[in-house]
Amino acid sequence: MNQLVDGVWWSMPDLTTDRPVIGAIAGADATLMVDAGASPAHVGPFLDELRKQGAPPVRYVIYTHSHWDHVWGGSEIKARHQPVFIAHELTRDKVLAQSRLSWDDASLAERVRLGDVESFSLEHIKAEHPSRGQMVIVPPSVGFQKQLEIDLGGVRCLVEHVGGDHSPDSTLVYARERKVVFAGDAAYTAVSGLRHYTRQVIFQLLDHVLAFDAEMFVLSHTPAPLPREQMNALREILWRVATLTLDERRPEQEVVDQLTQADIPFPLSPEFVSELVDAFKSGAASHPKP
Repeated sequence: MNQLVDGVWWSMPDLTTDRPVIGAIAGADATLMVDAGASPAHVGPFLDELRKQGAPPVRYVIYTHSHWDHVWGGSEIKARHQPVFIAHELTRDKVLAQSRLSWDDASLAERVRLGDVESFSLEHIKAEHPSRGQMVIVPPSVGFQKQLEIDLGGVRCLVEHVGGDHSPDSTLVYARERKVVFAGDAAYTAVSGLRHYTRQVIFQLLDHVLAFDAEMFVLSHTPAPLPREQMNALREILWRVATLTLDERRPEQEVVDQLTQADIPFPLSPEFVSELVDAFKSGAASHPKP
């Protein structure tokens, strides 16, 4: 667990089983957690560290969206703290449906076959939850439509639905006094079918996120929180890739060369730029202009 600013902590994501960031925001009276992690084994050590840091009890858990790696550690938090679990109403309905299903190997394989679970998640789920016979998935008890605000005692958290390509139910958490945004997976590509960005969707989302009076932005599968300069740079990178690829129809290698040689304060690899090119091409193909 790492401290980002006073009263705000985050865990590093782990590609081994695609574990996302878990976040915590503490006020004088209560702690709010951003996502519950992939499993009790994932979130348990984070809860231990929160206790060592002297954080107030966890009273709220926000699910940023319904994907398993952000939700399936909820039973461990519930057992220790009995918090209120909160999510957008779409997330609430999806997690409630998950909680009513069987997740044994045969059932899991069938969900992958039907496309309800991404194939790359199959081995990750088995690693995080070797035995799923008694697995408890905790659905939210509170759902909301657009936004709500929670006062933790001198620290106010805005919880807002933002949607996005990755998952239509995506939600962010903005800690006002701490000037931190936890954006979940909202800024990532869609994962169902071909990974893609829809140009209008991603830039509307990024402009909205950057409009917050925040200094740090936490993206759930990005290795470290992004200061505002880097978040702006990420938007610029996406804009250049979209423009060069879709408007100017430049060859992929030319786009890669231009971006990797540009003076942009963001770590760029040729592989990452190529993935962005493919994502915008796929998004344009699946959402053609009328």
